[in-house]
Amino acid sequence: MNKHSHTQNIEQKAGAAPAAVPFLPQDKSKALNLLIRLTQNLSNLADREAMALAQNDMLTFSILQDEKNLVAEQYMGASEELRLNLSMYRGADPALLDRLQNLQNDLGTKTKDNNETVHRIYNNAQAKTQSSLITAQALGQEKYVQFPAADKAVNENSQRAGA
Repeated sequence: MNKHSHTQNIEQKAGAAPAAVPFLPQDKSKALNLLIRLTQNLSNLADREAMALAQNDMLTFSILQDEKNLVAEQYMGASEELRLNLSMYRGADPALLDRLQNLQNDLGTKTKDNNETVHRIYNNAQAKTQSSLITAQALGQEKYVQFPAADKAVNENSQRAGA
């Protein structure tokens, strides 16, 4: 199986259960390199998410979620397969294992930071919404606002109901 057809298989099988469908090639180095690429793809998406969040670009952030879900499914399937066959990878190239570990640590940090930013944005939006509602309620209780068109409609409806 060549690299291209294996990648197509991964994309086709992304939604399948990890235990039932092999994601990783049999060759340890190729398998680790594939997991490294998937981790790097998620890391790049996390960088793009961070940029969208920093620019308060929620449209781009939202669009990135679909792409992230596809890559995350592939990553989860491949990493689950690696965990299930961990003993097989003990003799693998230490440089590949170190690179994978470093990328995963980096991804974890980026994901944590992005989640904290999203939480902060959510809390700020919630506080602003609550404040706006309280202000509107207070203004409604303090000020009487007359809407002549609305009064006319109410009077017309009252007259029709009484007739």
